[in-house]
Amino acid sequence: MRDRLCQIIRQHQLDPAQVKAYAVDFCGCESLKDAPREQIETFVRQLSERAVNDRPSLLCLLNSYARSSDEVSHETLSA
Repeated sequence: MRDRLCQIIRQHQLDPAQVKAYAVDFCGCESLKDAPREQIETFVRQLSERAVNDRPSLLCLLNSYARSSDEVSHETLSA
């Protein structure tokens, strides 16, 4: 499953950190290690389909996770 996800990220030139943040949100857990395999499989399938069929929308969605990650990082540095 991990290899397939890495392949999708490389093939569609996606940001790995944004994909990871999206995956955690998609699976509804604090860490991907906590997510059931079925949820991860569903995520990978959905990510692949969306990257092929609607890449602009996917990139927009992933960019929203970049802002969230940047805000968290900035808040951590400020504390």
